[in-house]
This record gives sequence, structure tokens and C-alpha cells, in this order.
Amino acid sequence: MCTTKNILIAFGVSLISLSYCNSQVWSDYSEDKKPLYNEMMKLIGNVPKDKKDFTHLMRLHQGWWRTFVLLEKSGQHPSKPSETVCNTITNGEKTQKNFLTTNSYKAYAKTIQNNLDKSQMIEEKRAVNNLLSSQPLCFNAFGEMAINLDLATAFLKTLFPDVKEVKEVLFEFRPDGYSYDKSAFDVAFIFTTTDSQKALWGFEVKYTDSFSPVAKNRKEYFQVFTKNKDHFLCEFESYQTVEMNELFRNELIARWCENSGNVDKAYTGIFCHHDDTATISAAKHFQKTLKDGVNKFRILTYSDLLTALQKLDLTWEQRKWTFLFWARYCGTELSEEIRK
Repeated sequence: MCTTKNILIAFGVSLISLSYCNSQVWSDYSEDKKPLYNEMMKLIGNVPKDKKDFTHLMRLHQGWWRTFVLLEKSGQHPSKPSETVCNTITNGEKTQKNFLTTNSYKAYAKTIQNNLDKSQMIEEKRAVNNLLSSQPLCFNAFGEMAINLDLATAFLKTLFPDVKEVKEVLFEFRPDGYSYDKSAFDVAFIFTTTDSQKALWGFEVKYTDSFSPVAKNRKEYFQVFTKNKDHFLCEFESYQTVEMNELFRNELIARWCENSGNVDKAYTGIFCHHDDTATISAAKHFQKTLKDGVNKFRILTYSDLLTALQKLDLTWEQRKWTFLFWARYCGTELSEEIRK
């Protein structure tokens, strides 16, 4: 896991690489920064060119994080075993360095244990070794709340004013009895409201991931869709696209939870980077296809999360976690000079 010492080292390296220092020492280097840049890129390692600029930006930033914060060598390429890549580490299951805090790892370990008998298992190798994966991001963003439900309650009240108490924060959550497919909420908050109702907010977590392909269980999906036709403003076929289908399947889980009496209210949403314009655009489009979509389907960005948390009465350890989250997932200014 990341330490304050390593963060200070990273910030020190960044200050040099960003050329923010006006001292005579730096002016000597500024005449030819290429040798220093080359040495830094050797440490960062292989940075494949991605089709999307946003993905490439985040891949390089995670390579920077791995090198100058985690002080780890680059690990194996997920799809090319003979190659290394800048955004992976090795032996993450032992070092736990893909997790920002002790509690984020505890939430991960608890989820793995609870899901041993379920089919929607987390890809453990990816979760512990791939810095660009949304799986560790999920625990780094919400693991603290899973361990500290008072914090989860305080946070959720900033989004749902009628929240009384968060009972659970669950990962890879699919309710018992839902057997239409293997879909699951990446994160789900189970909470009670001030009028004594049981509610659920389940959502999709994205980093650089694309939406998953259209699933094939059309007959089963159509059954849930038909039962909740008033909730959807478009016809069934409109949701059978790559941009819509994954969010649509989550919506079916939420509606099934209400139909079956598991909860009185069910909300859905997406958690994504505030600069991921493609995902936000797709989410806003999907939101408009639902009855009362602005309320029922929430778009939560990384900046929304941090802004809400920073307004709470956090402990110093909790506040440090928010700083670490910003540095790792939002603070691309720290690796900016390397990108140039």
C-alpha cells in the first residue's frame, strides 16, 4: 500500500520534472532536459499507444505512479505475457500496493471471501496487479466506506437527503434470486430512509474501460423490461447497443429488486472520471431514456466524490486517503512534464 514517504518522494520527483523550480541548479538542466527525460522513461517502461487519448493519459499517469510512488518495476502485460507494461506490478497479492489504504484492501479481501461460492468472481490477478483496472479503483474509492458505515452514511446524505443509515456497502453485488445473467453492480449501498424504507443504490464503476458488449439473454431481459415498461421511455431494442446495454442490465437488476420486495426503492448510476467525456455523454443519454431519470439514475464523477468527502468532518487519516485518491486518479498535473 502507498505510504506518505513514497508520496513525498513522488512529489519531489514531480517538482523536478515539471520544472517549477527557478533555482540555478534547475537552470543548468533546462538547457537539455532530454537525458533526464530518457532516464525517467526507462524507469517508467513500456507505454503502449492507446486508441483513446484519455486512456493513454491515464496509462502513462499510472506508470508514473508505479515508478515514483510505489517504487516498483513494471509488471507483465495482461494480454502479452512476453512483454512488460508501465501500468502493472508483480506480486501485488503480497505487497497490496494496488490499494491506497489498509481499509481499501480489507474491503477487497472481504469481498473475495464472500464471493467464493458465486460466479461473478473478481479477476484477482487484475485487481492486485493492474493499476489501470477499474477493480482496484472501486475499492480505493469506496473501501473506506465499506469498513466505516458512519462515513458511508455521511457521504450518501450529500446525494440522497432522505438517507437515515447505510447498512452495507457491497462490491460485485447481485441479489440472491436474480438468475437472468451474471451481471452485478460494481458497488451497491444498502440503506434505510427517514420514512423507514429500505433502499439500494447500485452503480457501474469506470476508469478507462469501455462498455461491455451486448449480452444475449434477450428473452429474460425482455420479461423484466415488460414488467417495468412504465419506467423505460424507449422501446426494448433501443437499449440493445454497446453504449446502453450495460447500464440497461444494471437497471433491470434494480427494477427486479423492487419487484421482488428486496427493497422499497432502487437507484442506479455510474461512477466515472470527470474528464471521461465519452462515458459521461453515454450516461446522460441513458438517463434521458428513464422516467424520472435525473433522480433515479445518478452520474457521480471522481471530482463529485472528492468534493463531497472534503466537506465532511473527516479524520486526518480519512482526509489523507482523499489526497491519495486525487494524486493517483486525478492529479495528472504531477506527470504532465513526462507527457510533453
